[in-house]
Amino acid sequence: MSHDLHHKYSDYIYNKKVLVIGPCPPPLGGVAVHIKRVAHKLRMQNNNTRVYNTAKKYSNKLLSLVNFIKKLFNTKPNIVCYHEPTESIQKLAITVLLRYFLRYKLITIDHDCRVLYKFKNLKKFIFNFLIKKIDACVVIGNTTDQCYLDNKIEKIKNYSIESPFLPPNLDEEKTILREYPTKTDTFIKTHTPLISANAFAPILVDNKDLYGFDACIELIKELKKIYSSIGIIFGICKIETNEQKKYFEQIKKIIKELDLETNFYFIASSSEFWPLIKQSDIFVRPTRSDSFGISVQEAITLGVPAIASDVCIRPQETILFKTENTIDFVEKVMKSLSGKISCKKPQLLSAPAQQD
Repeated sequence: MSHDLHHKYSDYIYNKKVLVIGPCPPPLGGVAVHIKRVAHKLRMQNNNTRVYNTAKKYSNKLLSLVNFIKKLFNTKPNIVCYHEPTESIQKLAITVLLRYFLRYKLITIDHDCRVLYKFKNLKKFIFNFLIKKIDACVVIGNTTDQCYLDNKIEKIKNYSIESPFLPPNLDEEKTILREYPTKTDTFIKTHTPLISANAFAPILVDNKDLYGFDACIELIKELKKIYSSIGIIFGICKIETNEQKKYFEQIKKIIKELDLETNFYFIASSSEFWPLIKQSDIFVRPTRSDSFGISVQEAITLGVPAIASDVCIRPQETILFKTENTIDFVEKVMKSLSGKISCKKPQLLSAPAQQD
């Protein structure tokens, strides 16, 4: 599925006091990148913009909620952009309740609502009730929209399906590249063709690889038969839990057994990934589940062919392959490398001024 979705919800916010609520970098996952860029965009539109980082760790849940309430009262915003409506029902309820006292406009932006499928009926009822009390609801991509439909979440009047993509600041490229280890540059210079991919973490969902590490291993195994110096640079935001560490060790073991160690380069960094996408020949995103995939749009915007699973709506220029179909995935990459298929390379959109 390919379609033109656009970012719209921040376009008409000017001269306001705005509080953006959500997880902020590091680690730099897709949501964090979006929040970073949208906060900057709002500031460029003459808004007094503050960001409340919900990823910050507190000693207990009560302290987290108290700090959250204090932030809302201290900021006294005109507009709240709330980026994790399905992650914490309690925080959403507080934000909705305080809206009546502080008189702010509340916009929820839902990037991934898979947790809704696990909600009990009572929790879904509460979520549905709260959503009706907000001013605008933005869902990222068609899979998030479908999730709302599947779970019978009623759509309010100001409901929109949008892209999370905002263009990167090209002026930051050299600074970001300096933040990566020196061996990153060595790997790039010694491997051709070069493929890039990224993932938030090594995650198994229903015993299946969420981000497609397994598909990338199969891809490089096949491509090495043709391109002996093939390389893939794989960005990972975090490897924290025991499950993630265990699965990542399994991934590395398989790579070693297939004699592909010199062809894989994993990089865990709090820096943005787009400068590495820019230096690659192809970007791949073989995810089994996705809401949009900011990196796909970034690759296309930077003139790099993007090959991605058809699990959700992608930008029109994306080269799609059938989800979980490794043969189709490998064939599409091979055809792209040989020049038999290609994506349009649109001119880069105007980049924002220096990021904060």
